[in-house]
Amino acid sequence: MDSSEAIRHCFTQGPPAARNVTTMSPYPPYAVDRPRPLSAPLRKPPSSQPVWHDSRADIIPRKQRKFILSLRQSSGSNQGNRYTPYAGRLREAFTNENELRTAAYPRVENGKKVLLPEYSALTDPHLADYYARKFNLVTIPRPPTAGRRPASAPAKRNSNSRGQRKVSEVVYKVSVTTGNKKNAGTDAHVYIQLRGSKGKMPKKKLTKKSTKTQSGFIKVKFSRNTTKSFKLKSAELGDLQSLIVEHDGLEKRHSWFLESIAVTNLSTKQTWTFPCNQWLSLFESDCQLSRTLDAVDNKKYGKTEYEVVVITGDKKGAGTDANVFVTLYGVHSISKKMQLSPPVGSNPFDRGSSDMFRLKCNNVGALKKIRIEHDNTGFGPGWFLERVVVTDLKNPKKGKFYFPCHQWLAKDEGDGAISRDLLGSRDPAATRKGYKYIIHIFTGKKRGAGTDANVSITIFGEGGDSGERRLKSSKNNFERGQEDQFAIESYPLGPLKKIRIGHDNSMVGAGWFLDKVIIDDVEMNATYEFPCNRWLAKDEDDGLITRELYCGKNAGSEGKK
Repeated sequence: MDSSEAIRHCFTQGPPAARNVTTMSPYPPYAVDRPRPLSAPLRKPPSSQPVWHDSRADIIPRKQRKFILSLRQSSGSNQGNRYTPYAGRLREAFTNENELRTAAYPRVENGKKVLLPEYSALTDPHLADYYARKFNLVTIPRPPTAGRRPASAPAKRNSNSRGQRKVSEVVYKVSVTTGNKKNAGTDAHVYIQLRGSKGKMPKKKLTKKSTKTQSGFIKVKFSRNTTKSFKLKSAELGDLQSLIVEHDGLEKRHSWFLESIAVTNLSTKQTWTFPCNQWLSLFESDCQLSRTLDAVDNKKYGKTEYEVVVITGDKKGAGTDANVFVTLYGVHSISKKMQLSPPVGSNPFDRGSSDMFRLKCNNVGALKKIRIEHDNTGFGPGWFLERVVVTDLKNPKKGKFYFPCHQWLAKDEGDGAISRDLLGSRDPAATRKGYKYIIHIFTGKKRGAGTDANVSITIFGEGGDSGERRLKSSKNNFERGQEDQFAIESYPLGPLKKIRIGHDNSMVGAGWFLDKVIIDDVEMNATYEFPCNRWLAKDEDDGLITRELYCGKNAGSEGKK
């Protein structure tokens, strides 16, 4: 009865409806701090965790805005939804758009009925920038106003305001020379990176821009025995020290023999030379697609002039009317193949004569060997060469080398070779020192495996190649199940890597089934085996008559028709 004032009034004074009830305000000063009545619902027990308090409660206004979110777009649209980028479009919007299209199409233009064009993603102007980035296309230039900075935007910061140095740009002219070797050119994309004393340039693609093509670039082809020039903008790199050159060709047709790269700073006119004379290929030499080249002293290894003196032997029929060529091999690089062209009206390479020629090319350094050859043309092309003397006219004291030969360069004399590699010496009385290789050819035991065609071989080692040599002897060679042995002389090739062997498809039944080739390096007491076990025939297997055979772990074959 004492628990509630209202209950006490009901029991003592009758129903409340019969008289006026005095009410008390729940707020002070009438509110009384007294214990909670037993009839009141139980309170929730206090949590053991501390009550979270928002530190921003002081600055957040108590009046909060309320938003109603729905995944389903209503038929109506408020002002906020109208400007929301990804808000759903109303059905009325599609209806209005279709009405506009229906009103505009079909229509008549120049006397022809024009229908509503179908949508194509390739012609969508909103996707133009995407296609330009993906396919390296030339983008349509934006109007001049599109690139202007709004007047309301804050002013740009001056990069020099904080003491930053302004980077000066220079233009470098890059001249790339492709070597004079068979299949030396490439059409792969070539990239280059320059490194100097002041930094390095980002990797850049060697291209030539043009406004005539849709893509904006003309595909550059690095042809055999040619030089291509490019201009690259970059920060000042100082004194160039090295460069990295590479290409993205993965097929054999992309193989590239790079002779050298010359880089010129067009501001200072200073030039640096980076000799290479190596293959960039997955199928040649050491199978590398990237090379790091070091700069050389241009005064020491730049362009120079060589004096070449050729002495023909004093034998019957020693002279030749063929065109003679020479290639210089130095400790630093290799020259291109150069023709020994005589003056007009002269008759060079006669029996017992001495002929002098002057050749301009890159300085290859101290000479190791030369390769001298002729094209077997003219009347009586056979030639007996006594020796060759080569002198660097810029350094005649230390740059004079003697190359003894005393051999025939003739198809019908000696071993039938028309190309010779001659080792150099500073001793005028030096004699030819042959480096001997013994070649064992094993013909297979299949039916019709033998051949009467002319067989030739080229040996490749870490130190170079032997040149093409014809395998010829007095007996009947290359018969079914037979082993034939030949000896050739060359300069030291180092550890052997591969050979190229083939025939000229002459005579009847020229097809040849080659089992394997074994080469003995007599001087180093080493033996190399090149397995084949395939046909070299136009009408057998894959139709190839020339194959490249690899030694050791890289054993296998590739060929040419």
